[in-house]
Amino acid sequence: MRPVHLLATAMMSILIPQFPAVGGERCAGEIDTAPTKRRIAYDPLAVRDTVIDTEVRIRNLGTGVCRFRLAFYRSPDRNARLGDLLPYWLEARNRSSLLEDWPATTAPPVYLDTRTLVSEESGRISFRWRIGRGRMVPPGSYRDTVRLRLYEAGTTNLLDDRDLTFEAQVPSLVQANLAGAGVTAPYSYTMDFGTLEQGERRTVRIDVSVNMDYRITVTSENRGVLKGPRRRSGGSWTVPYEVVLDGSRLDLSAGSDRLARPFPSDGRARHSFTVTIGEVVDRRAGTYSDIITIEVAPAP
Repeated sequence: MRPVHLLATAMMSILIPQFPAVGGERCAGEIDTAPTKRRIAYDPLAVRDTVIDTEVRIRNLGTGVCRFRLAFYRSPDRNARLGDLLPYWLEARNRSSLLEDWPATTAPPVYLDTRTLVSEESGRISFRWRIGRGRMVPPGSYRDTVRLRLYEAGTTNLLDDRDLTFEAQVPSLVQANLAGAGVTAPYSYTMDFGTLEQGERRTVRIDVSVNMDYRITVTSENRGVLKGPRRRSGGSWTVPYEVVLDGSRLDLSAGSDRLARPFPSDGRARHSFTVTIGEVVDRRAGTYSDIITIEVAPAP
């Protein structure tokens, strides 16, 4: 038996779709970033992240029907910061990050697409700008610039690129409250000494959140003494006391004294405020009191 030889031939065509404009026309488009700078007020003391929803417009300049793809580039793409201090994120609605490093010749790996646009039609691309909460940076303006690049959807055909600047305005901020054993309200506290004895002391803590150099001013209504019952000869019985702030004795004889403090690296500081009772011998029985006001304010 003769061997049977089979010859098979096949022809195959492989088509790679490029998603051109409908109708075969080449796509053309532009990015409308107006305004070219996006601004936001940032409060480092806010309990939540600072977030705004924003958008850019894409215009179809071609004669056909097209879809467009927008990519967001920054170099480097990681650890994006405004003014090198404020971390921020550009995100899609699902909170996925949109920032990528400067592109190679390939299509962008992360992007947002427009809907299909007819000739001369504009479409919106929306995204979210987010700054993390609790960043105690000095007051001022913080900026960074992102490069937007527009592609024909499904291709590496670059159609347009524009810069978009993001700027956060940070005000001067000071917040202070009282803390420690026995403190039940953040802005007022009564130091109850009971029966006064020389050398008896009470301490309260002052917690400060601040984004600049500041000063602490202590004011005494009675100029550094506790006032008691009235004297028959006029005036009042008094008991002196001493105030020490962070180990420094304050002189309240003129009514007030102050200490300057530098901006803490993390924006937060704790201060110890101690009152010690002075001489009480030969004082008339009664209730002795003073009102002390503690003000924390930006340094001039």
